[in-house]
Amino acid sequence: MRITIIFFTCLINFSIYSIAQPGTLDPTFGNNGIAIGSKDLAESNSIALQKDGKIIAASGGFINSTYGFTLSRHNTDGIIDLSFGSEGLVFTAMQGFGAMVESVKIQDDGKIIAAGYNINHDEYGSPIIDIVVTRYDENGSLDNSFGVNGIATTNIGIVSYATCMALQKDGKIVVAGTRKNDENDTRNLFMVRFLTSGTVDESFADKGKLLEFFSSPISLNSIAIQPEDQKIVLGGMYTTSEQGAYFLNRYLPDGSRNNGFGINGQGKIMFGTGSSASILNEINLQVDGKIVAAGRSYNPSTSTRMTVVRFKTNGTADSSFGKNGITYIQFDNDRSEARSVLIQTDGKIISSGFRYPANYSYIHFALARLKSNGSLDSTFGVNGQTTDIIVDDFTAPYDGLLQNDGKLVLAGGGGLANALILVRYNIADAILPIIYSKFSATQTKATITLNWQTTTELNNSYFAVERSSNAVNYTGVAQ
Repeated sequence: MRITIIFFTCLINFSIYSIAQPGTLDPTFGNNGIAIGSKDLAESNSIALQKDGKIIAASGGFINSTYGFTLSRHNTDGIIDLSFGSEGLVFTAMQGFGAMVESVKIQDDGKIIAAGYNINHDEYGSPIIDIVVTRYDENGSLDNSFGVNGIATTNIGIVSYATCMALQKDGKIVVAGTRKNDENDTRNLFMVRFLTSGTVDESFADKGKLLEFFSSPISLNSIAIQPEDQKIVLGGMYTTSEQGAYFLNRYLPDGSRNNGFGINGQGKIMFGTGSSASILNEINLQVDGKIVAAGRSYNPSTSTRMTVVRFKTNGTADSSFGKNGITYIQFDNDRSEARSVLIQTDGKIISSGFRYPANYSYIHFALARLKSNGSLDSTFGVNGQTTDIIVDDFTAPYDGLLQNDGKLVLAGGGGLANALILVRYNIADAILPIIYSKFSATQTKATITLNWQTTTELNNSYFAVERSSNAVNYTGVAQ
């Protein structure tokens, strides 16, 4: 038996000082990893990271009997930044009966862009839902050079739910979502592009707007722009013949379909008969151009499971990932769903969302980290997974981001606290905080005896022994 013990030999003669176990809460953030925000921002659908490390959280709000967009800013320790807006909170009132921010981004110049929708009614009581984009200066005040007094509004039909947004490298803003088709009660995909001034960019698609009809219900929840060529990728789900499918549509920068992608510009992965309850919530781009999507899939025999899939750059399923491009993640016997998918610089993938039993007696945070091949990363949490009860039994995360130091921040809320919740996790690979003075390995027939001595040990729990035949893929031997 031949064993390559990289884990130990790499540490010989080095002084290593402490990185916490990946998947544990970061005690330097908020109260033992958890920061509770304003109840005026009951839950956050989207968060963004400023260059100084401060966090912007966004969602809808209801203040003084008025609906609107709500933003809050938090310092690097999770505490609300009182210098932002009014005591850390910015509320932009909308004239209507409901408003929601679905995406928040930070421009290169530090200005803040929020996109979502506003709900109103016509004279007959029927809903009118407009696409709304707002822009703010770094201090939280509306940027009056954008749209009308900082607010840009348009629509692409009577009921247009803007669900996602992306910024092009030239500063233009692409907003996408779904629109209800009044004729046959299905849903359709749309995109709108705004100039940096907040006006609709009429050079894009059909006078700035794109609308595509589907023969069956769809849900469009995520957008990404490829950095090298500025092609636009939209991610969603639709149902065909009782099957659920993740689909990706890719468009050229002018809004036309990229016919070299998938079939006529669309790639898809089907989940089989009875999977119509599946849903895609977010997509993300790897540095090699492959596209990772996450959400949930449903199977009558296995119920609802957190699901991560990967597409090749040509829009086909990546068979080198999981099984036929799909990884299903099971949290005990609970149902689960991913709301965010993030890609580390080392290629590992973090899928975050929530888990819940069939009787909905609780909703808990749920995270998993995958290796680049789609298998669970056993160095993260417990066997690749971690789950925590956050504040109470009914809280869930809806968005996440990776900080520059590699830590993971999740934003969500709900539950009995009915307030914004930010949670930060350590995700850097753990290194034993010790100094070795001696280390040796002696082979005797089919066994290897390891001997080592340390001069310093600080906050370490155990030693881990792993083995590998190729110095790439490792299996745990002992702790």
